[in-house]
Amino acid sequence: MDMKTGKQERPLNPQEDEREHEDRVEETPPEAATADSSADGNDADQADDGDGDDKAAAPKKPIWKRPVFLIFVAVVILALIAGGIYYWINVAPYETTDDAFIDANTIQISPQTSGQIVAVGVGNNTHVNRGQLLVSIDPAPAKANLASAKAQLAQARAELQQAKASAEQARQQEAQSQAQLDALKVEAENANENFKRNQSLFKDNSGSISEKVVDDSEAAYKQAQAQAEAGRQEVATAKASIGVADAKVTAAEAAVQAAQASVDTAQIDVDHTTITAQQSGQIVQNSLGVGAFASQGNPLMVLVPDDIFVTANYKETQLADIRVGQAVDVAVDAYPDVDFKGKVISVQQGAGQAFQLLPAENATGNFVKVVQRVPVRISIENPDPKRYLLGPGMSVVSSIRVD
Repeated sequence: MDMKTGKQERPLNPQEDEREHEDRVEETPPEAATADSSADGNDADQADDGDGDDKAAAPKKPIWKRPVFLIFVAVVILALIAGGIYYWINVAPYETTDDAFIDANTIQISPQTSGQIVAVGVGNNTHVNRGQLLVSIDPAPAKANLASAKAQLAQARAELQQAKASAEQARQQEAQSQAQLDALKVEAENANENFKRNQSLFKDNSGSISEKVVDDSEAAYKQAQAQAEAGRQEVATAKASIGVADAKVTAAEAAVQAAQASVDTAQIDVDHTTITAQQSGQIVQNSLGVGAFASQGNPLMVLVPDDIFVTANYKETQLADIRVGQAVDVAVDAYPDVDFKGKVISVQQGAGQAFQLLPAENATGNFVKVVQRVPVRISIENPDPKRYLLGPGMSVVSSIRVD
């Protein structure tokens, strides 16, 4: 029995003590248990952990006052500033479109004369130089036509010489007739003077001349006058002959020109049996073989010139500041790591849909406004596009600097 409390002490029993301790723990609130355990376990460290207890008891700071949040806000502001600077430098001064592609003035190789192909000088997807042989067509028929045309030309030239000789002969005949006419005119004048003189003497009754003499002189005058008139008719006939001869010369000259044209045409046909490249470029869509028949006007292959450019279809709302000569950045999808530079060559005066085979007619039916696109031609200046495999239809993105 405890003398101070007056309570009777129970004998020590370990099992009973454990049960009694568990009952106490169950009856003790969590806060009290935590406080008791903290008090019991940390009595030795109370002096050292006084500050920690004060921090645990202090209220938490708002999220906007925490350093992490402030750092995040600073990063966002810097990102916005950097984005604004990037937009102002790299986006705002440019008009950009991805509706653009590599383009070229492709040439369809078509024969101007029909015939059988006897040689093919190039293969498909091969590069050719100006003047290089592409296709040879059998020249035998064309050469035969050329020989026939040359024979007709020779005949026409012979006829022209004959016509010129006839014209010269007519002129000589006209000159001879004119000379005879002049002589007859002189004789007629002399006969007229003789007749007048005899008539005057007879009228004077001088008796020195008879009436018969007067009549004979009058007859001689009339005869000379008739001969002179005949001479005039011969001169007129000679002049008419000259006109006919000159007309024959003109017709012969026209025949010679026609024959010469036939010779030239036949020679052109012979020349066209050999087809060469008119400029340097790459041959595509070539599926020809020796022995095939080439028809006049039907395409045989396509030549893509080395001189390529970009056709960019800009919206009509982007054209206000686009001018010829402005610098352009060209990004080719096939070469994403290459920065191509170019310039604006021209801007089409009109939207692309206006030049279609069947343009839109907005005056009929319902109308829905659609922003139209206008083709802008852009050159590629550097790096040299010949160093890369660039061809019509390849996609690009063009950015024109308009500031």
